[in-house]
Amino acid sequence: MLSSPYTTKPMITLNKWSKDCLGRLRRVFSIRDYNSLQNYSLALSREWRSVDEGVKNLNAANMVIEKNRCKEVLLEHLADMVIFCVGMMRHLGEDDVESVIRRRIGR
Repeated sequence: MLSSPYTTKPMITLNKWSKDCLGRLRRVFSIRDYNSLQNYSLALSREWRSVDEGVKNLNAANMVIEKNRCKEVLLEHLADMVIFCVGMMRHLGEDDVESVIRRRIGR
């Protein structure tokens, strides 16, 4: 694993992690090789709505404890979005997920 100059924890390498993301995509979201891309799109849309709902809940929370709980739930949904997207790239046959992301960032 690589180390980041900003932290002492080892970094996740997305290319290795993408296989696990695809596995979770299949387990949690019931996505299979024979599903159409439209099914992927619909599942991703459902996840996005969960993120949107989490943002609304966080904004509406009044107490610190409630805000912390809402934030944790929102972070879980955001992590699921990342897992979904990385798994989807892997499903589409992209073995070098990191280079795709680097190109989009402009590095």
